[in-house]
Amino acid sequence: MKETLLKALSSGVIGGIATTVLFGDAGAISVFNMDLNPALVSGLAIGVGSVASDLVSENVIQNMNLPQNIVSTEELLIQFGLSGIAASVALSLAGVPTANLMKSFLLGGGSKLGGDYAYCMLLSPHHGMIPIF
Repeated sequence: MKETLLKALSSGVIGGIATTVLFGDAGAISVFNMDLNPALVSGLAIGVGSVASDLVSENVIQNMNLPQNIVSTEELLIQFGLSGIAASVALSLAGVPTANLMKSFLLGGGSKLGGDYAYCMLLSPHHGMIPIF
């Protein structure tokens, strides 16, 4: 579970930064009567999508008794897709035009893949450069 949360954190940070770079400051989003920055909302959505995709990968796809090459492909598609959908929904609610929906989807999916890579290279207890725990 710690690995899943650290991957979500790294994916969310990358997604939040990328949202600011790609879309700029789009104004505040009202969530539960609080005005939040779109990059924060996007980062949180990508983090939630990361956790959801990891849980689906670990608990559903791993138990389907499929060949390993198919399992790897399905895990990648699920992870990219769920994080992309989460980012698209969050940014649509933030007021990003629907013309940028594909860009939002790619932002979420790419942030998930980048966050997983960053986790493996920096934070992983076996290969990471920064020992966390």
